[in-house]
Amino acid sequence: MSIVTPTLQRADLLERTLRSVRSQTHPRVEHVVVDGGSTDGTLELLERYAGTYNLRWISEPDRGMYDAINKGLRMATGEILGYLNSDDLHFPWTVEAAVEAFAGHPEADAIYGDIIRADEIGKRLVPVFVPPFNCRAMAAFGTLSQPAVLLRRRVIDDLGGFDDTLRYVADLEFWLRAGDRFRFVRIPEILALEQRHAGMLSETQRHEMAIEDVRLRKAHRRGFRATAIGRFAAYVRWHGWSGRSWFEFVRAVRSRRGGWQRTIDGLRPTVDPRTALLGVLPSKGSRLRGGVRWGADPLEVASAATAAAERKQ
Repeated sequence: MSIVTPTLQRADLLERTLRSVRSQTHPRVEHVVVDGGSTDGTLELLERYAGTYNLRWISEPDRGMYDAINKGLRMATGEILGYLNSDDLHFPWTVEAAVEAFAGHPEADAIYGDIIRADEIGKRLVPVFVPPFNCRAMAAFGTLSQPAVLLRRRVIDDLGGFDDTLRYVADLEFWLRAGDRFRFVRIPEILALEQRHAGMLSETQRHEMAIEDVRLRKAHRRGFRATAIGRFAAYVRWHGWSGRSWFEFVRAVRSRRGGWQRTIDGLRPTVDPRTALLGVLPSKGSRLRGGVRWGADPLEVASAATAAAERKQ
């Protein structure tokens, strides 16, 4: 299993990401970090961590994030691959859950799950639920939560990696291209924490990203999904499935049966009745779900697991 992390001038956030990969409960995880030539202490950080777990890294100029990801994927040796940005985290159970899911679904070419979005701007921790994969509907609305997607190597080998001529939405382009030929299987588990902060591209270059997103979707929409009604139907489908998943998550939290058991055991969430009811609504970003109370801080779980692992050494 290999995780690729592209980074540039992110020393302030990268260490937490390194710890989250080092903390995986699965025993065989390779971490490949591709740095674009940072001068902010990133290289010293990588040198310090290189001897503590299976970390490989390079630092050289690149043509952008997706070029760095493709470099890392070519370096990776695992049969299961994923990429994790330097401002995102995997939970300790992420790789183990994905490997078990691949074993249980030999027909699957990709496994994906849900995420928690850590909104440092709005100071919220919001669970985000992604519906079953539908390539045609996704061309009209929605996308997978990238840090919660893991792929068999054959997908990368066949498609040749991400389109590095795109600056912002090459992951969406890849899902749409892969969806025509490969099978994506969703598992009910929170697999990653996505950190939203003022310095991320989707905030600093929101307008440019929106233009690229619209252009890409127009190129991929066909038939009914290219119509206004078809796009609205995709929107309704997305939020309907998301609301249904939220309801199932709340039931699992209360009964401790069903999906998300690693998440429930690791983060100990509780949901009050008002949040449970209103969280079904398709509010922007499902912000009402930010009312979940986490018994263990999701941002600290990876570091805590690392500390425990270090004490055993």
